[in-house]
Amino acid sequence: MTPEEEKKIHKQLIDISIKSHIQSLMTTGDIDEADFYTNADGDKMINITDQAGDVIVFNYTKGTIYSYAGRLND
Repeated sequence: MTPEEEKKIHKQLIDISIKSHIQSLMTTGDIDEADFYTNADGDKMINITDQAGDVIVFNYTKGTIYSYAGRLND
């Protein structure tokens, strides 16, 4: 496996983990539909602040990180 393939898989696992955690928080009622917003493409988005205080913008519709700490996900 190439380093690029490993990086891609690692990012996919992070995306899956974040979406799963969001779903858990929705189940417990810690977040609800009011915490989401729609982007220009009509995707359901949510902002999450991590333990370091950095903001993760997560595209819930696509199940991927859009940006982290202001840096777009490549």
